[in-house]
Amino acid sequence: MNRMVRFIDKIADNAQSVISAIIYTISGWITAVYIYFAPVQVLWLCIAVAWGANFLAGYIAGMREGESFDKCKAKDTGIEVMCYLFIVSLLYFIGERMGDKDLILKGLNIITWAFIYFYAINILKNLCRIVPKSKGLKYCKYVISLEFFRAFPSLKKFDDETIA
Repeated sequence: MNRMVRFIDKIADNAQSVISAIIYTISGWITAVYIYFAPVQVLWLCIAVAWGANFLAGYIAGMREGESFDKCKAKDTGIEVMCYLFIVSLLYFIGERMGDKDLILKGLNIITWAFIYFYAINILKNLCRIVPKSKGLKYCKYVISLEFFRAFPSLKKFDDETIA
């Protein structure tokens, strides 16, 4: 009986060692990826904050108008931000491998600003739904979304042609 208990203890110790080795290996991989992508983590954070503000503003605007929480819409916004993170990570990896680290970081900054711009327009649209009497918010949305360009007939025609 004593021999059997020692045998089971030995198996348990070996299993614990294997599990510890797997955990340490996975932790090492995650740390290595985290360190490799350190230059784009600020971009990830900026988009995460913009996405969170957009999600929150949309959720509050929907609640205010009596809409129920739409899991499908929430999933779509999550997929959208994950696609952005994937694109940024992939482009950084490719640019870094090509030896153009500074150039790719500048390009990724431009892409990030484009995403933030569209999030800002959507956030302002939702804030206008939350506070419909705010002329300041409506004016900011009008200016930032470049809606004043629609007053020019040639630009309206251009807009109609690009959408079609």
